[in-house]
Amino acid sequence: MVFRLFRETGSAYPVVHRFTERGLRFPKRAYGGAWDGKIIWGRLSHSRVLGVLKNPSYAGMYVFGRYQYRREINLDGEVRKRMQAVAMPPGASVCRSTTRDTSRWKSS
Repeated sequence: MVFRLFRETGSAYPVVHRFTERGLRFPKRAYGGAWDGKIIWGRLSHSRVLGVLKNPSYAGMYVFGRYQYRREINLDGEVRKRMQAVAMPPGASVCRSTTRDTSRWKSS
């Protein structure tokens, strides 16, 4: 929803405003105290919107399957794991996708 609202409005502040006027909550991880490590729901802040927009993993840029792990048995009978990089398809550049028009995302 953050990305959809950002596409509609073009700025982080209207995203926060829409969440507030609709009474929507946004998840965040608690650090310390009784809720340590738990997901809690709270108000969406401007800095949180910017963090989501700038974080490539929220945009689906986290690449699953870049490495394959294979188990091999050597001549002594020991099982070993071997990691092997998998070739990325052409045009799958993370940098090109995440640097597109980031001037709108910077806070003033």
